[in-house]
This record gives sequence, C-alpha cells and structure tokens, in this order.
Amino acid sequence: MTYSKLNVLHWHIVDEQSFPIEIPSYPNLWNGSYSYSERYTMSDAIDIVRYAEKRGVNVLAEIDVPGHARSWGVGYPSLWPSDSCREPLDVSNNFTFKVIDGILSDFSKVFKFKFVHLGGDEVNTSCWTATPHIKEWLNNNHMNVSDAYRYFVLRAQKIAISHGYEVINWEETFNNFGDKLDRKTVVHNWYFLNHENGSVGNCRIIHACTKNQ
Repeated sequence: MTYSKLNVLHWHIVDEQSFPIEIPSYPNLWNGSYSYSERYTMSDAIDIVRYAEKRGVNVLAEIDVPGHARSWGVGYPSLWPSDSCREPLDVSNNFTFKVIDGILSDFSKVFKFKFVHLGGDEVNTSCWTATPHIKEWLNNNHMNVSDAYRYFVLRAQKIAISHGYEVINWEETFNNFGDKLDRKTVVHNWYFLNHENGSVGNCRIIHACTKNQ
C-alpha cells in the first residue's frame, strides 16, 4: 500500500458469515467466527494498526449494521429477531444498541483513525415484520420498516459519534434518508449514486462505484 501511495486500509472486519474479532465488552461475540483459529484478538488488532501506522496507513474498521449481522447472534441469540429469522439485528431490543456501544467503545481504544464504517447496506427488513414482538414494537412506535431502518442507522451513528468517531455509511443510507443523516456522514458509494464535486447533499462521498454512470 505504501508503494502504491494508498493510505487507508478499509478493514471490513465483521459480516454476516463471521464475527472474527475479540470484543472484551461482549466476549461471546466472536463465537460467531468461522472457527476458533480464524479469529483476531485485540492484541492482534493493535499489532495490525501499529504495523500500518509505521507505514503511513490508517486502518478504517467496519462493522455492518443492521444487515449483514447474522454472525452476531451466535454468541448472543437475543440480537436475532428470532431463531428462525436471524437478520437484520433486532431493532426493538435495547440490548442491540448496548452491544454496538460496547463494540465501538472497545474499537476506540484500538482503531484511532477518526472514521469508523457502520455499513448500512442491503438491509432486508422482512424479519422485522415477520417477528411478532418487533411488529408490536413498530406499531407501538408508529413506525413502518423504513422508519425503523432509519431509526437504527441514526441511533448507531449517535453511538459512534459519542466515541469520537465520524461515520461512514454505504450509499443506501443516503438513498433512503438523505439529509436526515448526521451532517458529517461520509457516504460510501459502491453501486450507483449521482454526485458532483465529491459530495451528495450535505455529505462527503467516497466513490467506489462498480457501475458506469
């Protein structure tokens, strides 16, 4: 990366299939890793960050919420909407946001780059309407699934900001919420998003588009 003049390593640490990193605040999370041997301790993460820093490279950590998070529930099943419907994360459960807070608190001790990536793309909300307790929560809060998706993303952003981070989200969040995102949000364009001069609305943009515009 140094020879190529690249100075940010985007480490998409957690996804649907595996939660491979140690989180001291919630130690069962990495039960969702592929295997015992395919894990990173916090010490490993510190070594990676230090190695990168010596070469002028920042490490951008990503967790992807609320979708792409099936692996979280292996260690904490209450994060799933239900045992038969395992993603996105349960928007109605305050424990979900306590876990996000714990992850980002632990990250803030290791990943010192000012940005954190919270994902937010490809969220299939069908489990929210198919799960009775979440459907009841939606009704009680006068929300539809689009409202709940926005609520989740914005609440996760506030948690990240409370730990000193600026937030990057995938483009779907802007497509759905626009200027309701925190004004410092960086929109990560991966598929198709019209933009000019490196910004969309009031947000900055990372252009990594795979589709001709």
